Amino acid sequence: MKGECEIPCGPPAPQHLSLQDNSINSVHGKVRGHCITWKVATLVKKNVPMAPTGTVLFATVGRLFFGFDVYSVEIPPSFGQYASAGLVERRITDGTSVNFNGSFVDEEGTVVFISERTGSPIVYAIRPGTSVPEPLPSIEESLFHDRPVVKNGRLYLVSNHERPEEIPNCWTPVYSTGLNDGKTKFRRLTPFGAADFSPAVSKSGEFVAVASYGQRQWDSSDYTDLKTDIVVFKDSEPARRTVVCRKGGWPTWFGDSTVFFHRQCDDGWWSIFRADLPENFIDLDDVSLEARRVTPSGVHAFTPSVSHDGKRIAVATRRPGTKFRHVEIFDVETETFHPVTESINPGENHYNPFFSPASGFLGYHRYRGDRDAIIPHLEQVRRNEEMERSEGPVDVLDGVEPDRERRHLLVRGNDLRLRQILGSGRPSRVRRRRFDGNRNEVPVRVKVLTRVETGNNAFPSVSPDGKRVVFRLGRSGHKNLYVMDAIEGEFHGDGVKRLTKGPWTDTMPSWSPDGEIIAFSSNRHNTADPESFALYLVRPDGSELRRIHVEGPPGSADSDKVKMNHVVFSADSKWLIFCANLAGVSAESVSMPHMFQPFGDIFACRIDGSHLTRLTWTAFENGTPAFHAIGEKEVGPLALTDADFDKLEGQFDELKWLQHV
Repeated sequence: MKGECEIPCGPPAPQHLSLQDNSINSVHGKVRGHCITWKVATLVKKNVPMAPTGTVLFATVGRLFFGFDVYSVEIPPSFGQYASAGLVERRITDGTSVNFNGSFVDEEGTVVFISERTGSPIVYAIRPGTSVPEPLPSIEESLFHDRPVVKNGRLYLVSNHERPEEIPNCWTPVYSTGLNDGKTKFRRLTPFGAADFSPAVSKSGEFVAVASYGQRQWDSSDYTDLKTDIVVFKDSEPARRTVVCRKGGWPTWFGDSTVFFHRQCDDGWWSIFRADLPENFIDLDDVSLEARRVTPSGVHAFTPSVSHDGKRIAVATRRPGTKFRHVEIFDVETETFHPVTESINPGENHYNPFFSPASGFLGYHRYRGDRDAIIPHLEQVRRNEEMERSEGPVDVLDGVEPDRERRHLLVRGNDLRLRQILGSGRPSRVRRRRFDGNRNEVPVRVKVLTRVETGNNAFPSVSPDGKRVVFRLGRSGHKNLYVMDAIEGEFHGDGVKRLTKGPWTDTMPSWSPDGEIIAFSSNRHNTADPESFALYLVRPDGSELRRIHVEGPPGSADSDKVKMNHVVFSADSKWLIFCANLAGVSAESVSMPHMFQPFGDIFACRIDGSHLTRLTWTAFENGTPAFHAIGEKEVGPLALTDADFDKLEGQFDELKWLQHV
């Protein structure tokens, strides 16, 4: 089913580039311990003057190793300290793709959940006695849906297809639509300019609670603890919003007048809190209750779901001495935890528990444990427009129209050379590589272009005529850009020539196809925050250096806290493609598996900063794009045979910033 917005979408809809008719190749590997997949997408013109056409190769972090399914266990009324030993786990979803963030519709076992089987997260429902889930209404132009809830025949969810008025900011409004009236029009519940996460609906369906980021500009330092507030409104009057509690996330209702939520406390532990709402709360703009802490310190407890009688709270926990996240039930009356999943799957992480309406069942999602399964040969990542991805080793293509027989293997797996070839790690020297095109697998001959003793030299980009290379060098004590001969390197008579200079980091340069400009990332505008990077342009002779302010003049749009990296040019040198945190985050970070940088997406803009366009939507990270014009390379032959693919591993480090106190 397809959905559309029922009401006007506030500010004028932004202009977009579309991704269409894509043949995708993905190269799987690990960079600094993080799972990455390389993907290719094709850009076509759509309502953007002089928009580029071509293919974009980019990396995405993590998803393919998760292999999540939604599971449930039956919870007996007398569930106690040792009851978990007799629990029987049932898999609800079908083992296809990545399935997560479920919720029960009824006590019979109908579950709605998010699945990436069509390439982007959309909502499905699966009913008892059936094995094939059915798609529920979704917003056609959206590439991201999350946290589905069905109550009284209405579907509530998060979608990030509508751009906020200001950049940077989160793109996370909450929407609802009817399921039983034959309509699929979505109604926006979040005010324009605001960002909401994790919707929950009260027992009667009259009230909706959200974790709201409000109308604050995105602060990249917030990504571990979003500092959201608990906001409540009537489903029938979403514009009348009441701030129930300051600082809280992942709300869950008991009845219509009590909200439980999680919060990171001053002592460092994530804990569950309870807020009992006054009778007239909906008529107030801000009650800011002093919520009561429910779970004790000494254990992280988050993403709560409360039972129908309010006596038990299901939570995900992280305890000292274990590296796994498990689901436990906290008895409110006895103030004790009862384990649920630890005895069933002690070596797996379990996420985001949810009770059935009468609390007879408890659901959650986890890695399904199918370690013999290979990562899919082709998996669509953009629905309706045939964008696909696959897995395999790193190849180099020989010729403009390569075929499968002319594919040459450079490196397999998690070899250090993978990072050096792709420029994603920290190579110590810039190297020139050549290979023999007459064999499918050949050793790579390497010529060192920079002196071994000069330290960290990285991120090379070659001029279009192949004669020069620009790269980042740190031998002066600061990381700036230099240019040298692409054949002989700094051993050429002219050595290396300095392009930029200063006590900051200039990095990740990209030479424009017309040879006129070099784009790069730098924190020179905000040296107090070494992790903030903006885009800059400079001529190859070092002149006309300037910062790119997306969407307008200095101070009008992007902030000094943004992170904009890995910039490349379109084939006509008029557009920049880059990864950035301009869209904030798409979900509460603590509810998700490990993320390297949970706010990276691919954007494009004109070289003057205008026509900012978002190209990807994700709750994780996309990055390191590369651009080729349509027709330059045939990407289809990069699809490999099943024998070349890696097996689904299912092992990943849980949130590293979620440390035990």
